[in-house]
Parts: sequence; C-alpha cells; structure tokens
Amino acid sequence: MRKKEDRYQFWKRTRNANKEINTKWAFDKYKHYGEDGGSVIQSATRPEVCLMRGAEMLLIMAEAAAQKGSTGEALTLLNRLQVARNATPTTNGGGDALLEDIYKERRKELICEGQAGFYDLVRLQKRLIRYGETAANPAGHYVWGMQYLNGYNVSDPQPVGILESNDYRFFCQIPQMEILNNDAISEADQNPWSGQ
Repeated sequence: MRKKEDRYQFWKRTRNANKEINTKWAFDKYKHYGEDGGSVIQSATRPEVCLMRGAEMLLIMAEAAAQKGSTGEALTLLNRLQVARNATPTTNGGGDALLEDIYKERRKELICEGQAGFYDLVRLQKRLIRYGETAANPAGHYVWGMQYLNGYNVSDPQPVGILESNDYRFFCQIPQMEILNNDAISEADQNPWSGQ
C-alpha cells in the first residue's frame, strides 16, 4: 500500500510494471491534484508554471559574483538559497570549484523549468554526458536514448554517451522561408546539418 507521505516526495521510484522503467527515478515538481485537491475528476485546471523565480535570480547573482572573483558575495547568495531549502550550505573556497557548485545547484533548483540543462551546457560550453543502464547500474539512462550519442557502445561495462556543447544535434535548422525572406541572413548563417 502506498504511504500517504508519497504525495509530498519530490523524487521517487516509478513503480512501473516494466522492469526497464521501474528502475528509473521520477519527480513530482509540477504535481497537480486539480480542483479541490483532486476531488474533481477530469478537472480543467492546470498547474501554474513559473517563468522566473527568486531562486533563479539568486543563482544568477551568485554566478556573476563568482565570475568576477567576489567569492564572499557568491557564497552568501548561494548559501541563502541552500538554507531556504534546508540544504547544507556550501563552504567551498572559490574559483572553478565554487562555480561548479553553483551550476550543480542550478540543475537541482531549476530542473524541468527550461533554464538549466541544455541552455547551460551550450552557454558554458560543457559536454552532455550520460551513463547507460547496466546490471550494476539499472538506474542509468535508457538504451534507446543513448544510441544517438557519441562514443556509446552497448557492450561496454559502463556505457557512456557524449555530445559536445557545439554538436549540431543541439541546434535546430533555420527555416528555409526565413532565409529566403530575411535580407539580414543567408545560407551561410544556417546551423550545420552534421559534424561539429
């Protein structure tokens, strides 16, 4: 029987009957119970999704302070958010390690909000690295999602797939009609179809 507290958990196992799926983690960031806490079936209401939050502003300011070498200010801003989340405050000394702590906090705080993840990888020129599922790591990424990544080999003991931050697969093509009708751009501005 499912515990009542499960409805308040952020991360949880999926409990799916499919073995490939039930080893993965799911999250309820935008969990929505509808009208009157879920009593109205097929409710027309939808959860509200914030486009910008105070937490994101703190992280932007912390990153900017760390980038300009103001370690104390960056730590104060980062710790303000961490304390509000009942997390252990960062005590890192600064430099690249502090920036990595800020980026990690961005991934945790802004998951599925469109700001972190893909955009940060491109902005910061970092690789996308995914570890595939194995018998020893059943919670790894799905095989069918890994097969399109560079370096992925299903028979490796710990399969790893990588996309460089400037990989063509990160970027959409500019529509041909836009190129034809916009004098400010030409075919030379088109995103690449393949390669780096």
